[in-house]
Amino acid sequence: MKVIQRALIDLQEIGGDAFVGECIELFLSSAPTKLTDAKDAAEKGDVKTAIRAAHTLKSTAAQLGLEKLSALCSEMEMLGNAGDMAGLLRLLADAENELVWAERAISRVFAVNF
Repeated sequence: MKVIQRALIDLQEIGGDAFVGECIELFLSSAPTKLTDAKDAAEKGDVKTAIRAAHTLKSTAAQLGLEKLSALCSEMEMLGNAGDMAGLLRLLADAENELVWAERAISRVFAVNF
């Protein structure tokens, strides 16, 4: 939680409370879609779309201090680049579980600190 708090404070220093709120809102609204996009693409063998979805979510998660989710997305991206769609799909379940935790954690940190 400290890493998330630090990341949100860094964002606050860049753009203020409203900016932090916008970043969180964007993450909460887009992250589930990105995981769905990655899953759908991987199931169809669309490597490029799966990689792009994982990459986008990786970057957004990192910006918010969600290190584990970002690392999972990075690994999904690497598996996609290696053409291992089965491996990517296996990691998606972990990423989905981590996203549930991340959504709760980021909401708690934001509510307490901003």
